[in-house]
This record gives sequence, structure tokens and C-alpha cells, in this order.
Amino acid sequence: MVDSAHFLRRDALVSLRERLSDPDGHHDSVISHLDALEDAIRVAGRPSSSRLIPGLFDLVPVALFIVGESGRVLDANDAAGRLIGRDRAELLGTSDSSLLGGIGSGPTATPANLHHGELLPHGELRALTHADGHTVYCQIHTAASAQHDGTRLWLKVAQDVTSQQQRIEQLHHRANHDELTGLPNRQGLHALLATHLAQGPSTGFAVLFCDIDNFKRVNDSWGHVIGDELLITVARMLADALPHDCRVGRFSGDEFLVTCPDVAVHGGLETFAARVSGILRASLPLGGRIVRISGSVGAAAINGNAATFGDLVRFADAAMFDAKRRGTGRVAIADTTPDNTSTGQLDLEDQLRAALANDGLALHYQPLVDAQGRTTGAEALLRWPHPQRGVLAPDVILPLAEQGDLLAELDRWVLRTALAEAATWPEIDIAVNLSGPPTNEPGQLETLSTLVTDSGIDPHRVILELTETALLELPLLQRHAMGHLTERGVAFAIDDFGTGYSSLARLREMPAQIIKLDRTFLPTTDADDTSVAIIRAIVDLCRATGHHCIAEGVETRVQRDLLAHLGIDAYQGWLFGHPVPAAEFRRNVTTDLRG
Repeated sequence: MVDSAHFLRRDALVSLRERLSDPDGHHDSVISHLDALEDAIRVAGRPSSSRLIPGLFDLVPVALFIVGESGRVLDANDAAGRLIGRDRAELLGTSDSSLLGGIGSGPTATPANLHHGELLPHGELRALTHADGHTVYCQIHTAASAQHDGTRLWLKVAQDVTSQQQRIEQLHHRANHDELTGLPNRQGLHALLATHLAQGPSTGFAVLFCDIDNFKRVNDSWGHVIGDELLITVARMLADALPHDCRVGRFSGDEFLVTCPDVAVHGGLETFAARVSGILRASLPLGGRIVRISGSVGAAAINGNAATFGDLVRFADAAMFDAKRRGTGRVAIADTTPDNTSTGQLDLEDQLRAALANDGLALHYQPLVDAQGRTTGAEALLRWPHPQRGVLAPDVILPLAEQGDLLAELDRWVLRTALAEAATWPEIDIAVNLSGPPTNEPGQLETLSTLVTDSGIDPHRVILELTETALLELPLLQRHAMGHLTERGVAFAIDDFGTGYSSLARLREMPAQIIKLDRTFLPTTDADDTSVAIIRAIVDLCRATGHHCIAEGVETRVQRDLLAHLGIDAYQGWLFGHPVPAAEFRRNVTTDLRG
């Protein structure tokens, strides 16, 4: 057995303690135990001694493993045995890679170039198997040392992070699945297909865009409860009736996506689309009545001109509109040849470009309300009053802008217009969404900063919103530019917080002051214990990191009261006001503030 006391020399302990003291680490319990070890060395009267009080290694209540050059465990304390439900003696001689088998970026590391007192740059997330079969997630931190004879050793400190990892996995699942139907959402479908599509275009891979006919009439006539029941039933019908190799997800509202890896196996695109249309043609018992439904289906398959998931969704969506124009229960196949504009996609991009150039877009505003119910600001929401299609929302506009390379220009138009309109309001905040990372054009952030200056508005009133994914993708130069804006008073908000996998772990890296909790996490009733627990954890995180927390999508007083009890700072949602045009919002907020 290795001389465990020798390994825990004071300089190695100090370097390990400093690593774990990283403010991003949250390893207070481990630090306290290492402090105790260091204090014991100092009390012994030999600060540089290579010996410890006998038995102290075994008394430390944190799992410690000592690994030799052979990659096998030479020693472990009792806490290590308790961590995985095995007797300490069973651990000795066990392969490091099998015992601390990983879910991270490779096998547990004991690199030869790690010198005495040094640590691996980051802890590694590992999955250990407990004796009873369940998985224990641990953060493994590694430090290097050597015995008197020069033999190298590695100390691995294992901190149990199972509960934190389970919360992250739960958040990840919720971010990728529709709460109502349990189906993968848009992001979840894309994640499921990413590996398949990364292998290159596959002829026969198809996407079907399905829209329930006259769904709004069902909602308006019989209420949202029946509407939700209809959506759940349709989701189950599709999932049960589709071939096992196909997938179905809820895209948004009453829209569903069906993916098929090879439509040739199922009779070709036209036959498969007709099959899906048949599934959607049904009479359903809902709310004590029989509801007859049908669906409009647009279908697109990969070829040389539509080779990505995004391409297929856009073509299938446009084909679905063609089907709907011809009546209910119809099917349309997208023509994806470059010179064919039957989908209207290229025409719509040109129309958007013209609308941008001629101020043909509009902004609506939804109030932001503080914990006392006072209006403190508004979020600008993009609308396109299209002469033929009616008022189009961002979920239609943004994909068009991205395809036409118009995102940066769109961001500038929105910010310039919102600042000009907000200048006529009382002194409340104006929040503006940026459509993606502000890196799509050189100097984009500097341009936005100039727009704030030219508007004459107090920068402390301006909030710029970005998704957490966009913030994490920012290069260093752009982070510096954001820092200059922040110094002037502009605040940055993380929009739709919780929908990105790494948000909790990397929150401190994001140069933002505000977190906007995504509506998918809001509880529907006071008995929704899971949602309440998740929100409480996020609010605690905000408190610990100094972030202001806003809840989006608040629609009921039950939600507002629950959120207030949990400590949310501010709210946004239909309970406090629907998005309205600028003039109407100005009248409303002026009246409210005077009252």
C-alpha cells in the first residue's frame, strides 16, 4: 500500500484547495476538508513535512483515491468505499479507468506531464457505478505528487454531484420536449436528427409539416382545455400509427413535424404523405362530443437543393400553406428545384428585404412589471403586416431573415425603431431582442452602441436580449464590446433561460445582468412540485450570482402568486398585457403611471 500520508504533502493540498476555490466550482465542502488537512500539517509543527498525523487520510469524509503509474488504485479512504457501496479493500488494485469510468471527454487522466503540486485544468464529470447498480455522478479533481523514490502518484478527489446532474438532465429534457404532449419540440427534433444529418445528405430523408385544420375554431368554440386535449390526442395518434423508424414532434401551436429517414421504404414521398394525412383525418370523442378533424400536410425530401433539416422544414412549411389554400385535409409536395418558386420562399425573402428598406415592419410592446405590479419597462416584439398573409410573427420572419442574410440589418432596424418610440414614453426601460450572436457582421455591437448614443435615450433604460447559446458563442472581442456597453449603463438579458444545456454550469461566463426564465418552466398549478423546485433552484442561482430574474409567459394569477412566493423580481405575460402597437402602449403606460 502506498504511503498515503506522504502523498498529501502541504504544497499539493494548497494547490488543490486553490483550484477548488474557483468561484465557478461551488466545492465548499471539499475545500473545508482540505483546509483541515493543511491545518493538521501546520499543527504538527513541520510546515514542509512530508508526513501527516497517522490515520488522518482515513478520517477525511471526502472520497480520496490514490492512483499509481500503472493506472490502478493504490489506496483509497473509507469515504471512497462508501461513495460506491464497496469495501475499501475491494478498491485496491482496481483499474482507474474501470472504477472511475467516464461520461466526459475521455478516460480519467493521469498525464505524465502533470508535475508535483499541479492539477488538471478542470474537474471531470464522471459516472461511477454503485454496488446496488445505480449511477453516482461525481466531479473528479486530480492532483499530482511523488513518493521519496520518485514514483509518481495522482490524488483524485471525488465530489458527489448526482443531484445537480439530475437537475441539469431534467432541464435538458424539458428544453427538448413539449410540455403538453411530451413529444420532442423543435429543438429536440433537431438534436435527434443532428447525428443522422451530419453524415451528409441522404436521398429519401423527408420532413412532413402538418397543421390541424380549423384548430382555432375548436379553441374559440369549446375552450383551451378541449384544444389541449385535441393536441394531446393527435400527438398520440401520430406516435402510435407511424412506422417505428419515423419520428414526430410538436413544432409549435397546432403544428407537428414528422420525419422519415427513407420514404422509399414506405412507398415514396407522395404515398407516405397521404398516409400521414389519413392518420389526421379522424372523429375524436373530446369533452363529451365528437370532434371531426383533418390536417394540411406539406412534404419535402432531401435532394441536391434541400440538404439540411432547416431547408426541409422551410420547404415543407411553405408546401403546407399551399395545401391549406386548396382546402382542408390536402397534401402538397414541395418542389425544391432552384428555379421553381412555387413554395413562395424566395418571393417572401424579397418582400422582407423590401419591407426592411421601406419601414414596412412594425413593433408591438408588452409590459414588464415588477413585484409590486408597477410597469417598469416593455419588450419590443417584431411584427410584419404582410399585405396578403396578414400579420406575421418572429417565428416566420427570423428564418426568412437568416436565409436572406438579413439578421444584422433586422437587428439594427428593430433597435433604432424601438429607441425612437421609447423616447416618447415615460422614463421606463425598453428591452430589445437581438436575433442571434451580434457577430454576423463586423462591428455590429459598435453599430448598436452608436444607435443607442444617437437616440438620445438614457443607456440605463436599454436592455438587449440574447439567447444563452448566443452569449456562450461570443468571441472575446465581442465580450469586450459588450463590456463597454455595460459600462455606459446598457444591460444584457439572457432570453429563454434554461433552454440551453450548459446554462447552469456556465452562467458566470455570460456577460449579462438579467435572466429571463423561459415560459416552459412556469407551474400550471400550485401542485406542480417539479416546476416549483426548478424555479426555486434558478432563483437561488440568480441570487448567488447577482442576476435580476424575470419570468416570461405569466398568464394566470396562480402563476404570479407562486412566482412571487419564490422570489421572482419581475414578470411579463398576458396577465399583465398583450403586445400592442406603440401608440396604444404609450397611452396605456402613461395612464397607468399617472394613476
